[in-house]
Amino acid sequence: RCAQVIASQSNDGGGDSDTRLFRVPAMDHPKGSKRPVYKYQGNYPRYVGPSRGPENYRPEKGQNLSEPIGFIPQVEHTYAYYDGTFGLLNEH
Repeated sequence: RCAQVIASQSNDGGGDSDTRLFRVPAMDHPKGSKRPVYKYQGNYPRYVGPSRGPENYRPEKGQNLSEPIGFIPQVEHTYAYYDGTFGLLNEH
């Protein structure tokens, strides 16, 4: 049995769209840890920092790390997923 999914989105608004696509790795987190939550930013860069994998979203010259607006409880294990302007597909 084969499942197929097609998703689309238009990014034809004003500003510089952030078209980066990264694979966020599966991660293990200590029990009781908190996950940072960031304000939505559609333009480039939409996020800068290490919480979505050490090789992803590194700061470039002149960029500051994104500041969280709050924190929520984190589960002990997260699956890998592909991240674009929004989460696209997880490893399952």
